[in-house]
Amino acid sequence: MRGSLCALFISIISILLIGCGGSGSGAGVLPLATDAVNNESLTGDALIRLNVVSSNEKPVIKASTAGDEVNVTCIIKVLRPENPAQFDELRKTTTVSNGLADFFFPCVPARSALVKIVINGGKIGEYAEFRGAKDLTAGENLVDMAGLGSGLEPDVVAGAVENLSSKGSVCSNIQNNIVTNVKAAFATTVNVAGSTVPNLVENVSQVYLAQTSPTIPQQDNIKTYVNQFAKTASLLPEALNLKNANIRQSLRAGIRYWSWDDTYRNWSYFLPGHYYDEGMLLTFCFRDANGTGYPIIDAVPGINTVGIGNVIDVRSSYGKLRYLEVYNFTALSSNLYQISGLFEASLDGINFMNGIPNKIAVDIGNPYPVSGEFAINLTGVGAFSINYNGTCVADVVYVGDDGSRGSTKVIIAPSFIIDESSSGNARASFTPATAPAEMQQALAVFSKE
Repeated sequence: MRGSLCALFISIISILLIGCGGSGSGAGVLPLATDAVNNESLTGDALIRLNVVSSNEKPVIKASTAGDEVNVTCIIKVLRPENPAQFDELRKTTTVSNGLADFFFPCVPARSALVKIVINGGKIGEYAEFRGAKDLTAGENLVDMAGLGSGLEPDVVAGAVENLSSKGSVCSNIQNNIVTNVKAAFATTVNVAGSTVPNLVENVSQVYLAQTSPTIPQQDNIKTYVNQFAKTASLLPEALNLKNANIRQSLRAGIRYWSWDDTYRNWSYFLPGHYYDEGMLLTFCFRDANGTGYPIIDAVPGINTVGIGNVIDVRSSYGKLRYLEVYNFTALSSNLYQISGLFEASLDGINFMNGIPNKIAVDIGNPYPVSGEFAINLTGVGAFSINYNGTCVADVVYVGDDGSRGSTKVIIAPSFIIDESSSGNARASFTPATAPAEMQQALAVFSKE
């Protein structure tokens, strides 16, 4: 039977870190020598208690082999406020005795810090390494720790802080309260992208940077177009799951029923708007090399393209708005597709926005484009370059018609421009609504431009 060591303090392992003015006398603390200190003379009065978060109800340290000695190494990296890419490191190792590991670090500064625990010769559950982060203040600080790679908040926040501090190009954006702000970014990321999005640490890092980025002209409109494109593109994995004519299924957009149109050779779904002349028509089909649409992906040999179209008519105080999207998703591999096509917006028939995807690649396992650029031109405003990186944040570079320039980051929250809530009764219907023929014709003409 594998040996186990019980916990004594708040959680799995009790670790006490006392600053220069701490009240700890050292009684009961194992005699420890500092293994590594790569910093100048430090002063501070921060007391740290570590609380290891685990999914186990009663977690314990288990030795790899019964009877083996278990050592615990504690590493503290205190960020330097003048240059967060650099830090002062404190490191000590002690043997676990009766389930208790005490550490004494003199003069811990009250700064943002990363804390790491490494269990040598044992594990807690499935983890031998734990990490956490805290904006230390004078007095007692409780630092939550979680298994490295567990995806729990302490693990992700610490990983994002370390990720940000290691990027020299973003050091100027990092303040001394970085941990508090990164925790806020974690909450935003989970709300927007979920906790299972690929590379959660990088997503949280990008959201933090977006929340501290400057604004640019027309930023809200650009976010609207980015979100619309992301929502339309999110239909791809759903379309790829359709191997036969049994198309009725719920999609991410809340859409329930599709119908095949023999005239325009596509599956279509029409969502009426609140007013008679409002609505959204979504279409998709599987295309061969000649551009002919088919209802199923294996209708003929060699199909490697999915065509997705979207036209939205909506009223505004300025007139009738129309948004048109036509995209081809061409397979680069079993999971990776490249997008080509057009995105156009007009007001009472006069075009005011053009968007062109430039080598945008999407992975069906990632809800956000992994690479590429979306080039948008707003008449009378300027040009915008939206660059994707596989996270829920896109980089935007702006060049105005007046010569002004700027850049920012925008958080992607996929959503259609039309307000679906205004037509909830139509969406609940068991009978698909019929789209105006003019909307299908507009998509057909637009796809040939």
